[in-house]
Amino acid sequence: MDLKTNGANNSSPIHLDKNIIAELVSEHKELDIAVTDPLWDEKKQNYKKVYYWRDKPKINGATALDGKQLIIRNTDKYVELDWDIFKHLEPWQVQYIKNKLPKTLEFGRDSRGHSLYKVKNLPAEIESIKRLELGERTILEYRGLGCYSIFAGALDKTADATVAGKEINEIDYKYLKQLFNRAAALAALTLITPGKKDVINNFLLAAAGEFYVNKILKTTTIKIFKSWLHLIKRTDRENETVKSIEGIYKSGRASNIFSKNYPVPISDAEKYQFREIVIRVGLKYDDKSTESIKLYRLLDPQYTPTRRAFVMEGYLKEGCMTLNAGEPGSAKTTWLAQKAYCFSGGHTFFGKKVTKPGNALIITAEEEHNEMELRLRAIDKAYGGIKNGNIIDVICYDTNFKLVKFSKDGHEKTKQFVELEQLIVKNNYKFIGLDPLISLQTGSFDENNNPQMDAFCKTYLMPLAQKYGACISVNHHTNKLSMITEGGIIDNNALHAARGASALVGAARIVIALSPMTRQLWEKSYKKIVKEDEIKSLVAIIDAKNNYSALGTKPKWLKKEQKFIDCKDGQEPVAILQETNISDLMDSRSAMSKEYARKEIAKYITTIDEFMKLQPDTIGRYECTLHGVSSKLANMDPRIANEEEKTLVMEYRRTFQAGLQDEIKFNGFYYWYDYDPHSTSKAVHKIFKEDEKTHDAPAHF
Repeated sequence: MDLKTNGANNSSPIHLDKNIIAELVSEHKELDIAVTDPLWDEKKQNYKKVYYWRDKPKINGATALDGKQLIIRNTDKYVELDWDIFKHLEPWQVQYIKNKLPKTLEFGRDSRGHSLYKVKNLPAEIESIKRLELGERTILEYRGLGCYSIFAGALDKTADATVAGKEINEIDYKYLKQLFNRAAALAALTLITPGKKDVINNFLLAAAGEFYVNKILKTTTIKIFKSWLHLIKRTDRENETVKSIEGIYKSGRASNIFSKNYPVPISDAEKYQFREIVIRVGLKYDDKSTESIKLYRLLDPQYTPTRRAFVMEGYLKEGCMTLNAGEPGSAKTTWLAQKAYCFSGGHTFFGKKVTKPGNALIITAEEEHNEMELRLRAIDKAYGGIKNGNIIDVICYDTNFKLVKFSKDGHEKTKQFVELEQLIVKNNYKFIGLDPLISLQTGSFDENNNPQMDAFCKTYLMPLAQKYGACISVNHHTNKLSMITEGGIIDNNALHAARGASALVGAARIVIALSPMTRQLWEKSYKKIVKEDEIKSLVAIIDAKNNYSALGTKPKWLKKEQKFIDCKDGQEPVAILQETNISDLMDSRSAMSKEYARKEIAKYITTIDEFMKLQPDTIGRYECTLHGVSSKLANMDPRIANEEEKTLVMEYRRTFQAGLQDEIKFNGFYYWYDYDPHSTSKAVHKIFKEDEKTHDAPAHF
């Protein structure tokens, strides 16, 4: 049977030994080998891509194999090591490294490249997949659950995957991981060895020093470096090398891969990758599930707690994520940039003190470098400069930065994520701003998918903050919900305004909502203290969620104000956010409004009394519905000829609610407004009246 080549020509039929495959599957019943038709990938010029590989039928005795392709679907029990170093080292070098591991079944091009093991003693927490890289070169991959490989059949137009051997070696998980890590370290050492033999000693001091500073056992380091000498054909230096390593470990003084005195000719990014490989050599792979339960006695007089690690009071906490949610045009990017600037410079940020300034990084997928430079210079002009030596860096849209790649099979960090970690270490960033979050992923990501959003935050973002002792501030778009009610009070919608999955709000410890002033809100609540031409320049800052402190009930209003920045081709007006006194004016106006309302209510006492009815089972207490009185007064108002009744009704309702929030006394009676949750009718907003004698009488129990 010929292969399906999807347009490719000159492809010969492939014969697979059905007996060998049947024997293998019979002996290892949990081995998951499936059959498929090869499909040609025109872009990559090979047959390695298998669509819907999870759905392919598992091989059985009746399956026809000629012209087919077999794939192995790895599990945590049957894993493969993918020896990508065949692409970068001499075949004899790779074989030498492979010989450090137990012999087992192999498959792939020329029946090599992939070693298949049966793993025993699996721990509760399994590292199913691990790829170790050096620059653009993949060195070695551990491929367990969630991976597949071409087991047998066509790879491209010139080569097939074939199988060598029948025995699958059974190996302890911990032992296999240790061998995998040591093999990767040996391969990495060989790859970065300088070409000139006269600098080998300098390289040894830097590389062996890296092993020492990462607490790798001396005996392990010596074994790896002896093997390295064999691979670079310098076994003549074995005694000298061993003495150098012993000297490093004895003296306690060591260089490292970043040494300026003993420079290693690779990039900083590759040095960080090499460091990760070395660190893995020391991993113990102890099963965490066997650790004893840690029990803490609360209210222990011998224990003194420490304060929460806020770096900006109420807004930024070390190791945590803050969410800034706002609709497009609500100044989220300016807010984020201004927050980063104040954090870096130690400036108070709209009343929030910075307790621990540090270096800041902003990653924006929507702005270019010049735009961010203009904004930061405008902010700098307003605050007077950063005088503590801290820095602010930015990654802009021209990088096309992506943190995480999602697929239908799962998710994984990108190479740029690894580069970001290296930058965080190198520049000691303690503030990381992401704008907007949704643009910093790639693949099949759905922002409404809670498991995906939960993974984005809890598998990648929050561990990033915790690992490096940084705070992360994330911008995210909102639905267009009203976050402020009549009278300038924060609405519960503020917490639910963030668009997409609720897992994002759940993961954030602090949520700050940005809500622009709307004309409707201005008409209802702010018309007398805000000019009409200022409406579009105002943004409300709302504490929507804070896991560590109580939330305010009123927003803080900020105004977009322009600063003129000198440019090489003239001046550019750039908006920044400045605090306003609108909230203070509202509080003052509220007090004046109450007094005004009280005077107005005095005019309506007669009408109110007309509606009052004695409460059942009470002495001297009366009640009436707020709507009934307001409707009566609205229809008595001369303005009814030109105004809608409901508009006037709402005006009277607001007057009563404002003026009767606290009890007032008229003609020997107390009057007040309240919400009656026990009302047997639909009318729950009521005005109450009680005679002075009954009201002031002492309570009896």
